[in-house]
Amino acid sequence: MAGAVRLGLVGCGKAGQKYLQALVHLSEAQLVATFDPDFEAAGRAATAFDAPAFDDLSAMLRQMDIEGIVVASPNDTHRGIIEIAAAAGVSALVEQPFALSYRDAVAMRDMGRRAGIVLASAHALRLLPSVDQLVSAVRGQRLGTLVQATAQVVSSRSQSYFDETPWRQQMESSGGLAFSEAIAVLDILIYVMGPVREVFALANRTITPRPIEDVLSATMVFESGALATLSATTAAMKAHAEERIALIGTHGSAMVGPTLQGLEGWRIDGDDEQSVCQKIMDLPARTSWQGNWDALHDFVQALGEGIEPGLTVEQSLNTIACAEAIVRSLRDGRPLAVTEVVNAGE
Repeated sequence: MAGAVRLGLVGCGKAGQKYLQALVHLSEAQLVATFDPDFEAAGRAATAFDAPAFDDLSAMLRQMDIEGIVVASPNDTHRGIIEIAAAAGVSALVEQPFALSYRDAVAMRDMGRRAGIVLASAHALRLLPSVDQLVSAVRGQRLGTLVQATAQVVSSRSQSYFDETPWRQQMESSGGLAFSEAIAVLDILIYVMGPVREVFALANRTITPRPIEDVLSATMVFESGALATLSATTAAMKAHAEERIALIGTHGSAMVGPTLQGLEGWRIDGDDEQSVCQKIMDLPARTSWQGNWDALHDFVQALGEGIEPGLTVEQSLNTIACAEAIVRSLRDGRPLAVTEVVNAGE
């Protein structure tokens, strides 16, 4: 595998497993080491790649010739890991959410800049054909002026899901629904519509005894003046899971759904709705790890060619600021200007 970019996997849990699957299908990269505080988990992940396992990240970066790491560890560990990677001069692809606060996200970006490393945020859903179709229409002003949007995440999370990864049910380590279940859809909404000016959020714990909410609803005002609602839940029936984004403009409307891979509606002058939606539907089916492959490919290409990754940290800063504003609005019980978060973090 001469010439392949040498990578280390940091975090060998559920998210890490998807990156392992993606790495099997990415010839431009080679997994040369794994790290997890649970040494047995690191060892299981490393076996298929005939790579050494570590439970000491600094030791892994010191002993192995690694060009980049893939950070798939619990959400609250990301900043500490980037501190270690930047000190070692090792680039990093960070699983979403990039950080649990705007302050940490900015600090991580600045660490990367000072160290001269490539730092990328794994919001790979920005690369979906359906999202690209939406972005092209919006930036080409084919929907006219955007006036309203809705985004919805419906998922079912059993208690066993949280028992396997206990940190997911703790607000301090997961960030709650805004940073876990809703972060990908929120990122797409901001990627398409631009930064958010103000949020007001409500949440409930409806059917579970866990300390984090299982129902979230947020109203957002974008800097453009457009309004949007974001809803997310983990309390749905097992058979009911979907992700939707609907945009309404003065000249047309479009809906991505019932997952972010498909188009459910496309009403724009000059376009045949059925053929546009069918074109996306006819694309090859994507596996559960395809988004991880997309993020890895973007990161590895940036490392190999010495260019900036497409999945930039800068775009993710807006997403993190909005997610933190949602969490603060829930805590304070009031509308919150996103500038309050940004000013406190800079």
